[in-house]
Amino acid sequence: MVNQSFTSFEKAKEYVKELGYTLKHSHTFKEDRSFIFKHKHSKKHLYLRSTWNYLNDNSLDMGTVWTIQSL
Repeated sequence: MVNQSFTSFEKAKEYVKELGYTLKHSHTFKEDRSFIFKHKHSKKHLYLRSTWNYLNDNSLDMGTVWTIQSL
């Protein structure tokens, strides 16, 4: 089960690509952005979405955090 968080969309997309997933569906409407990826050789899926949250555990800085969850 994959549960990762990234502060950069490019890093999150690169991580998903390294795992062997390809883009299946995207949803972008204003601030709400989410993507569903499908594994190349199996029926596994990943859900990548943007949320407004704390950038790390040690500061009060908030921003866009990309969260990857397995479905």
